[in-house]
Amino acid sequence: MQAMMRGVVGDFAAYNLLILFHYVLAAWGSYILAYYLTGNRPASVIAGVIYGFSAHHGMHLSQLSTVSNGWIPIAVYYLLKFTRDGGSRDGVMSVLMILASALSHWYSFVFTAVVFFGFMIIGQPGLKKDVGGTNRWTRAILAWAVPVLILSPLIIAAWIAKSEVKVGWLVEMGRMYALDPVRLILPPPSNPFFGTLVKPLNHTIPGNLTEGVASIGILAGTLGIISWFRKNPLTRAWCYVGLILFLLAIGPNLTILGKATGIPGPFLLWEKIPGLNLVRVPARFVGPLTLAVGISVATMLSVYSGWYAKGFRRILVLWIIPTIIIIETLVIPIPMKGKELYHPVFEELPRIYSETTGNTEPPDLIVHFPLMPLRAQFMYQQTIHGIPTINGSLSNPPEGAVDFFYDFNWSAEYLRSIDVDMVIYQRWAVLEQGFRIPESATGPASEWAGEFVEPYIFFSEIMGLKIGYEDENLTVFVL
Repeated sequence: MQAMMRGVVGDFAAYNLLILFHYVLAAWGSYILAYYLTGNRPASVIAGVIYGFSAHHGMHLSQLSTVSNGWIPIAVYYLLKFTRDGGSRDGVMSVLMILASALSHWYSFVFTAVVFFGFMIIGQPGLKKDVGGTNRWTRAILAWAVPVLILSPLIIAAWIAKSEVKVGWLVEMGRMYALDPVRLILPPPSNPFFGTLVKPLNHTIPGNLTEGVASIGILAGTLGIISWFRKNPLTRAWCYVGLILFLLAIGPNLTILGKATGIPGPFLLWEKIPGLNLVRVPARFVGPLTLAVGISVATMLSVYSGWYAKGFRRILVLWIIPTIIIIETLVIPIPMKGKELYHPVFEELPRIYSETTGNTEPPDLIVHFPLMPLRAQFMYQQTIHGIPTINGSLSNPPEGAVDFFYDFNWSAEYLRSIDVDMVIYQRWAVLEQGFRIPESATGPASEWAGEFVEPYIFFSEIMGLKIGYEDENLTVFVL
């Protein structure tokens, strides 16, 4: 979708439109799933708000693939319809929605399977009339066999790539990017209403703010807890699905406010199961967990539909509760201005270029070094903050990318040949080893042949670039 839109409206507009689209898709998808299960519109609206406007979505605005979770409830909706009725249209739509989730992100593909089959298995004892039956399991397997067959080349390739990574390293990443349960009710730090209240606790968030924030809000969390104690079998089934997702989200070991408890989680086993271990960041189970909370709340509220059939109570359920939930979990992107993302000298580059070169024309091409993002925060540069990252659009650099930058034999002549006017070297973020000078290097570089050279020395002494500006954080080199 993004590839098609870029040619029409441009990169940034395409990205922003797709972000908005997936917000709507997630809210609408959870609404139609809840309405299919309950037949109650006000309760379904709350399900749509809880999932569609969750802080999990808001904190991943820089990662379109992660925000693309709207396909999950729609896929589950068509899968449930197909397994119940066997309609060919629902079967085709089930396959298409599963494919859409997989092509958006492998995580969405796996999450769809966990939510759907979790509900089928858990819901069967209490919902035999609505869920169980041999024919329905046959249809379910058929609906998944077709997209798995279509995607098999991609699945095998991803599986092989994952198997090359040591499980121990993945477990360590699981500890870094796991759900801290307290975060489910605390507002996100960038919430415009309550964010300042939790900023003193930001240092306890595992990993980074993007992965560590998991707010569903106090109101939605309270409604979710109440639904757990309802005897409605449909509600109870979705509560158990949510519990499974919660246990996976806490990662290999439970952490409370940044402190390890030593209590192991099922993710320790998950990472050792081929195929399932395509999901390596446990905190992202918060996405489907939020969906399960929304559906369980909707099914619980639908039982009491007579209580809010009209008057103020209907307004309460249809308007006031959703508004409070949105206020609690709202995430407002703000410029992350710090030494790694912004520097006042960026506003002075035309002046520096003119004073150093005598050229009154502004610089055309400015290269930021390092080219490849070394921190998750760099992802924000290419999206909501308007500072594109050159050759750094992949959150996971391809194999060999680091060696490519190590081995690349830069020269002033090469940079001029591609019309580079300035190089901004941000020394705090650079790879520790610096540049690796090839054994065959000649000229000034031959003195360091076969060795690693600190980039400052490389740019200033080997390449002979002029220094237009310098401080403790960065140096601006001019060609």
